[in-house]
Amino acid sequence: METSKRLRILYVEDDALIREATLPVLERFALEVFSAQNGEEALKFFREKRPNIIITDIRMPVMDGLAMARLIKTESPYVPIIFVSAHNDTDQLMEAIDLGADAFLVKPFSLQKLREILRKFDRYIAEQEETKRSQRLLEEYKKAVDASAILSISDLSGNIIFANEKLCEITGYTREELLGHPHSMFRHPDTPKEVFERLWSTILEGKIWKGMLKNRKKNGEPYYVDATVVPLMDENNQITQFLGLRYEITSLIRAQNALRVALKRAEEADRVKGVFLANMSHEMRTPLNGIIGFGRLLLEENLNQEQREYVEIIDKSGEHLLGIINDILDLSKIESGKFELESLPMKLSEELRAVADFCEVKAREKGVKLLCLFKEIEGLIIQGDVMRLKQVTANLLGNAIKFTPEGGEVRLGVEVLEEREEAIALDFSVSDTGIGIAPEYLEKIFRPFEQAESSTARNYGGTGLGLSISQELVRLMGGEMRCQSEEGKGSRFSFTLTLPKAKGLAQAEREIPKEAFFNGKVLVAEDNLTNQKLVRILLEKLGLLVVMADDGVMALEHYAKESFDLVFLDIQMPLMDGWETKRRLREVQESQNRRVPLVVLSANAMSSDRAKYVEEGFDACLTKPLIKEELIEVLMRYLPLQSSLSALTLDLAESSSKGNPRRQKMADRLGLDEESFLELEREFVGYASHDVEALLLEIEGGGKASFERAHAIKGAALNLGFDSLAEILGEIEQLAREGASVGVAVKKILQEAWKQTKEEVEGDS
Repeated sequence: METSKRLRILYVEDDALIREATLPVLERFALEVFSAQNGEEALKFFREKRPNIIITDIRMPVMDGLAMARLIKTESPYVPIIFVSAHNDTDQLMEAIDLGADAFLVKPFSLQKLREILRKFDRYIAEQEETKRSQRLLEEYKKAVDASAILSISDLSGNIIFANEKLCEITGYTREELLGHPHSMFRHPDTPKEVFERLWSTILEGKIWKGMLKNRKKNGEPYYVDATVVPLMDENNQITQFLGLRYEITSLIRAQNALRVALKRAEEADRVKGVFLANMSHEMRTPLNGIIGFGRLLLEENLNQEQREYVEIIDKSGEHLLGIINDILDLSKIESGKFELESLPMKLSEELRAVADFCEVKAREKGVKLLCLFKEIEGLIIQGDVMRLKQVTANLLGNAIKFTPEGGEVRLGVEVLEEREEAIALDFSVSDTGIGIAPEYLEKIFRPFEQAESSTARNYGGTGLGLSISQELVRLMGGEMRCQSEEGKGSRFSFTLTLPKAKGLAQAEREIPKEAFFNGKVLVAEDNLTNQKLVRILLEKLGLLVVMADDGVMALEHYAKESFDLVFLDIQMPLMDGWETKRRLREVQESQNRRVPLVVLSANAMSSDRAKYVEEGFDACLTKPLIKEELIEVLMRYLPLQSSLSALTLDLAESSSKGNPRRQKMADRLGLDEESFLELEREFVGYASHDVEALLLEIEGGGKASFERAHAIKGAALNLGFDSLAEILGEIEQLAREGASVGVAVKKILQEAWKQTKEEVEGDS
């Protein structure tokens, strides 16, 4: 293909022989070719067919090429015109140039010359089309922004030089009243001046500022906006203007509700469905958590046999429905492209054995034998998403057990296909001696919400989501799910993954001892009293000198007076959060020419958050609840390990069982004895009682809760293993961040969770 076939050529030539000889050549380059024998006929073709390039002779009867070109350029000045002449007529060439000639060809012209010219104009037309598309798209974007957003542009002094209609509408000022005046004319006295100081400090550094502002209209009426201020740069990367984009919060909430309704009508669109389901996750989970939670409370009461059976059915049904919702949300994340895999070192055989042990209970209940065949991978440590790999394995094992009758057998196997220095190819398989699958249904079983036959769901249960999610997870990890099955004899599901080996495997095992003792002095910025005590105990038992700070301001004061080897920062703190504290600490370190590692302590640090923290300048991230081994691993990166451990025993005795599995598990995780851990629990109950009561009063007084208070209690609850309490506090925190009201049902769940927590701690005191 000579060009991309965009050209629609009008060829004008009065000589019939030349015209007939040239047309086949032009057709090789063009999408369409129209021909005319004089300028008058060409004008008619141009107005009817709208070609995007014209090749014309200059001298022609009736109307010559120059007269025709003059008229065409008047109507469409950007249409390229190539003039062709067999005469060396300087006056005509000069007139053609004056008309805006785009190229010239001299008869007889070569095919190579024509090819070069047409290729040039093909690119030109493509650029024009792209420009037009971009312009149309920008116009659509502008219409959308103008229809919903409050938009302004200001100069370097903050004076408004552009204001859209929405800004006039929300403030009550006319455009004439706005232009030339500063944004401070909207400032409400309730908004602290420090907010605007931080805003200006941020944007003058060339960074984007985001936040909520309380403003006031011309008539004094207050209103709230979610605001984004963006510095606009010139080609020298110098700030020239500031773009302000704001949304009035009430309008935004209405728009979000309207969007949710619209999304329900578009469930066939996978991406839209995924966004809708993600937005609805809290609404779906909250009532289910109430059903399950209160059902389990009932099971602790003195019920008769019939009542107990009813409540157990409610509990199992709630768990089943919650599992379905989780599956749907997983599927929606995958389909919307928002699903992210982690890459962490794992001892593969131990992780798979843990899955098999969990499934062994179901297999034993059903009378099915479960075998594990993966001796080849004993001791192998690879990099991958351990949680998702276990999810796929558990799903395949669960299905195999479900469809295998009593006396049957299920096998979990892993085979090494190829091993290289950096990676290893493994074949994972789950086989059974169950009912099998007919050939015509093999493809169907991997589709969402479908099973092999309509009777499958009735006889065995399930939604038909598990295999679909498992296949997508395997694909994300670089593999493909396969199924071999024979009806009445059983099935074999398998997939192959090539996974990187973890680097320094032997060292990794050696570098995370159960007991360790370090040299150094650390600073910990944490506002929650229970978390403060927990972190202090852990670090001091590891041999470190610990200085505590209640917030970022206090942390900076300590850092200015003392020398530290490591700093731990909570993100959510009063007065100054972890981000601002990190920024200021880095400035001090640069002035001192000494970089001290900064480690995040966060209750919200998922895989994407951890990556964000590192990208933004933190050295490492520890999540709540803290795990002793992970803490030691971080300490070993930055602090010297004592050579002699025997002289300084850590006294991390194993927890003795007091009939409380949660306490024993969490104490073991942190390397504490149960009595020390119980002391932390008592501290927590005493410290958090006021905040919980305050939360309940906030909810009762209007449904709005403080997300900072919910976040602080949640972090401490996670560290102590009070999962039910932490979960409901997380729900309240999310609702508060979204500006949504907390309902009565959620309040009651919080009351029950707090009551259980206090009773558990006080009953053991």
